[in-house]
Amino acid sequence: MFNGSLIINIEQIRTVVDRSEVHIEDFLEIVPGGIDLWLRKLIDLIDSVEDVDCRILINAFLNDAKFMECFKTSPGGLHIHHNYVGGLLEHTTNAMGLVSQFSDRHPGLINRDILVTGAFLHDIGKTREILWDITKDYTTEGKLLGQIVLGVMMFKEKVSTIPKFPGDLSILLLHLIASHHGNLEYGSPVKPSTPEALALHMMEAADARINHMYRHLNSSDPDRDWSSYDKILETQIYQKKYAKNIRQTSLIAV
Repeated sequence: MFNGSLIINIEQIRTVVDRSEVHIEDFLEIVPGGIDLWLRKLIDLIDSVEDVDCRILINAFLNDAKFMECFKTSPGGLHIHHNYVGGLLEHTTNAMGLVSQFSDRHPGLINRDILVTGAFLHDIGKTREILWDITKDYTTEGKLLGQIVLGVMMFKEKVSTIPKFPGDLSILLLHLIASHHGNLEYGSPVKPSTPEALALHMMEAADARINHMYRHLNSSDPDRDWSSYDKILETQIYQKKYAKNIRQTSLIAV
């Protein structure tokens, strides 16, 4: 200790020769609750899907070990939301939970199985868009194509391995991937044009914004009544009654 501060004296530094010598999780932020917790929540939601073709498609992704390793550990983004190891898994699971509840309340309007399946698929392109290790960056194909195009490509690659997958279902699910950003200026090539697509856009965007708000408030001075201005939220947040509680509470899963 020096003047009340902890000082670390480094006596030796060497380059790691074998990656197995270190655990990457020691250096990076992990999803609150851990990856295994969120994977169990994801599987519980998948088990609620009854449509046979939707389950076959989902299982094709679940049985792809290379995809699942990336899907479980990838960040949900670089900066704006869920930008930590397991963030994509958390965001996907939360989106599936939100659309599941919405579907149950509007059975005459929403096809629940299509919407829940679309929520599972909507961000799969991020597994090839984002490269993460000690640092995070976009891959070359991520920079050139973007996560929505990559997601459409991955969907079509997987469907091509499933004999007689229904063409009309394929188009509806592709639309959910293609339109989930909502507006063309945000990267969607088309706007949501089915009840399921509009619901997915609203629900996944809500989860992303809430996650960003948690992270914004966690970085704000808890002794101030208002947070700093945030350009994503486009406002300051009144935090007088909430700031300290937020720091003691994990992000809430649906």
